[in-house]
Amino acid sequence: MDRNSEPCRNGPLFQSDLLQLQGFFLSGRKLHSVQAGHWPALEVQLIHPINDLPGSRMHGLVSRSEDHAANELRQRGESARRRRDLTTAIRHYEEASKLLRDSPDRLKFAHTVRHLGDVYMEQADCLRAEPCYIEALAIYRGHPSPARLDLANAIRAYAVLMTGTRRRDESRPLWTEAAGLYKNLGIAAGVEECARRLHQLDTAIE
Repeated sequence: MDRNSEPCRNGPLFQSDLLQLQGFFLSGRKLHSVQAGHWPALEVQLIHPINDLPGSRMHGLVSRSEDHAANELRQRGESARRRRDLTTAIRHYEEASKLLRDSPDRLKFAHTVRHLGDVYMEQADCLRAEPCYIEALAIYRGHPSPARLDLANAIRAYAVLMTGTRRRDESRPLWTEAAGLYKNLGIAAGVEECARRLHQLDTAIE
């Protein structure tokens, strides 16, 4: 079984679950609602500039000390993950994500929150993993020059979640898109996995 491919203990998720994402922030604005399932586009409605929210930081700037602390937390999270200490890994990635949420380096935040989602998935916790992937993908898709491998890996991770929660129709375009990116990057293992997953979807018996 592939890493992150075990069924989620929360059971099937539906689009209504995505309306519980209030409190997440995207590119300096509060994420009010998300509608998934219409890929490759991700539809979001953004309201309330973060500067207008009580207690928010003006301009969303992160100090150098916070950025350094976030990098240290990311490294500790990865180290704990390699040791299979997932509880500690989650704590470090959550803290790093909080520090980077207001960072002007949106790609670093997206990379961190995607890894947080991966660790949630390793605990078969789809309900907490899904908003991480949605937020990371929204940032990658909205960025003028995202790293193609990071985008491919984020799409692949979300496709795993969709497949694990039996949303096959939504997972298919994700696997197809990831396959194209991996092919362009020359990553044979990624292409092979996507092809295998698509074949499994085609031959699945309801």
